[in-house]
Amino acid sequence: MIVFSRKGFHHWSMDDIAKQSSLSKGTIYRYFSSKDEIITTILGDLFEREFANREKMRNEGWSTSERLQNFMRISLNDLVPMLKHMPLTYELYAFALR
Repeated sequence: MIVFSRKGFHHWSMDDIAKQSSLSKGTIYRYFSSKDEIITTILGDLFEREFANREKMRNEGWSTSERLQNFMRISLNDLVPMLKHMPLTYELYAFALR
């Protein structure tokens, strides 16, 4: 996420990821077969977190008002650390829609 936020969605390389993570490219390729797989993993993590939060609220037995309050609290708590990555987040969502 740091590399994507700094370099933009289309202007990063595996070398950038290796440098930022202090890992070798070989180590990165052991876990990710391609740049697309890294992107897919990031998108999956973003969406999975969203879905998990919604599912938790649904299963807690809260009233509609409590669900809305908790949704807002969770959303705001998630938003603060993500602010520096917002341009990337919008790029990734647009990529996912394509």
